[in-house]
Amino acid sequence: MRFLLLLGLLINLSVCLAQSDYVFVDSIGFAGLKKTKHKLLEREQELRVGDSLKRDEMAQVLEANVKLLKNTLAFSSVKYDVEWTDAYRFKLVSTLVEEFPIYPIPYVELADRNFNEWWQQHDHDIKRVNLALNTYFTNPSGNLDRLKVGLQVGYTKKYELEYVFPYINKKNTIGLFFNTLYTSNKELSYATVDDELLFKRDDDKPLFKSFRFQPGILLKPKIHFSQALKFGFHYDEIAQKALLLNPNYFRQGTRQRYLSIDYSLKFDYRDIVPYPLNGYVASFQLVKKGVGVYDDLNTLHASIKAAKYWSFSKRLSFDVLGKASTNLIDENPGYYNSRALGYDDDYIRGNELYVTDGESYFYTKESLRFNAYRGVMNFGKAMPIKAFKVMPTEMFFTLNFDQGYVSSKYYHLTNDLTNRMLYGGGVGLDLLFFNDVLLSTEYSFNDLGENGLFLHFKLDF
Repeated sequence: MRFLLLLGLLINLSVCLAQSDYVFVDSIGFAGLKKTKHKLLEREQELRVGDSLKRDEMAQVLEANVKLLKNTLAFSSVKYDVEWTDAYRFKLVSTLVEEFPIYPIPYVELADRNFNEWWQQHDHDIKRVNLALNTYFTNPSGNLDRLKVGLQVGYTKKYELEYVFPYINKKNTIGLFFNTLYTSNKELSYATVDDELLFKRDDDKPLFKSFRFQPGILLKPKIHFSQALKFGFHYDEIAQKALLLNPNYFRQGTRQRYLSIDYSLKFDYRDIVPYPLNGYVASFQLVKKGVGVYDDLNTLHASIKAAKYWSFSKRLSFDVLGKASTNLIDENPGYYNSRALGYDDDYIRGNELYVTDGESYFYTKESLRFNAYRGVMNFGKAMPIKAFKVMPTEMFFTLNFDQGYVSSKYYHLTNDLTNRMLYGGGVGLDLLFFNDVLLSTEYSFNDLGENGLFLHFKLDF
């Protein structure tokens, strides 16, 4: 009998000791919300009422929860408070400052691929500058939705409307996407020779017109996993005089009309989406251009992209990013549909002044980053808008190295950078404002023996 009593006391003591290592989420609340729906925020974080946490890991888990809320891009500030109901249970209250609902951002957009090409190859010609106004509506309905209205005049006329409504069902797993875009340009890059774009300009009438209409369905069954299925109608047209400059600009003739199906999936475990320091992201995309009705284009592009991020300390971090893309249909889709490196975010550092066209390509980017400054600028009463009163600011020194390759059967005779390895890298300075505005200044070298100062700007909305 004494043995059984002793055994029971030991079991009870071990259970108590085990429980003392864990704490439990008693309730979850949100403060500071004016229009965002509470239920959606519960969906955007991993913590749930009743969850157990190791006591010594509690602060780390709560900080990760804050970053998940920041990644919605709907809040300029996220802080949490803990209120203990007893020794083992706590209430979690997140205090949020919603982003300013409307961002009308006037800016100057260049007719060229990037600032570096405009400054060096076109002698910073002011005539190649467009005046634009992009108006961003953050969370207009309180459902974490986003609306973009774009208007651009000048060298290139552009009108764009995009709307993302992430959740339409009760389980908050299905959303909707819509985008339409019209552009008209009096200048056309009609060919690539010596790995540089050749241009033709007509001041009387546009040389290039393009229209896109693309609705889609968004699927997000889990917080770190998402899919998208988009359907599009596309119409592109060039002037007859442009066709004389490059008869192979499109697959055939002066225009191309086609329907498209775009499927993508993503696993996203990054800590901070605009500028990650930990975690990883992997995505896959399959795009069929030319479905059914029209036969102006017939391509099937598959691409995969992945990145991994490590933090060795509070200041030192390292990341590796890679992407590979190929056209699975073996036929010439035309010059306009054969873009590879040198466009948008697909470039090799040090090669910003060049483009490399082809049917398939891959590249990797590695960066060692040192956080030289992390702080907050408080504008106080000088800033009347609450969302802008406090500006988180970070500064990173970077050491970079890139490599890539473009495979081409149709454009290698007039260009030297296809069908060979490309290398580039250098040092840089990254400035991050408001957690989603990134300005990068880089001094880079390439394997041609060239070097220069290059600027990059990125804005996440």
